[in-house]
Amino acid sequence: DYHVGAADAELVTRWSFWSALSPVFRVHNSSSNGVRMPWFYGKQTLAHWRKAAELHLAAAPLIMRLWKEAQSTGIPPTRGLWFHYPDDARARSADQEWLLGPDVLVAPVVTQGATSRKVYLPKGCWRHVDSGDSFQGPADITVKAPVDSLPYFFKCGTRPF
Repeated sequence: DYHVGAADAELVTRWSFWSALSPVFRVHNSSSNGVRMPWFYGKQTLAHWRKAAELHLAAAPLIMRLWKEAQSTGIPPTRGLWFHYPDDARARSADQEWLLGPDVLVAPVVTQGATSRKVYLPKGCWRHVDSGDSFQGPADITVKAPVDSLPYFFKCGTRPF
């Protein structure tokens, strides 16, 4: 905010969905421009934020379990793909995707105006939660990514939340 001004509604919405499958669901900001909350951007942005908040609440039991496991194992709730796929060069270079535990792959949208997202899936079967489509990795795929969604996948055969 100090250098470019307040975030626009799209960025606030994408940030909300990014945070939804993160251990900390923090989506407000504060700066020299003043505090900005999701409801400052209008009804549509607030509806998107609520959808992201519902996703975070659905994942909360998993996130809490992963935090408890982290206390004894030292393994954080969120991990780079390389953590579970150390022999996969593509997984080692993926910097805009992460795993929430071993069974949830999260691929937030990071490009302004995007309506789809390329995702790298490591080895194994992955199910796109919104569409129900399954994909066999390793693979590069493109999925739809409307502004009110977050591309994420469950490892086939699991239901983490």
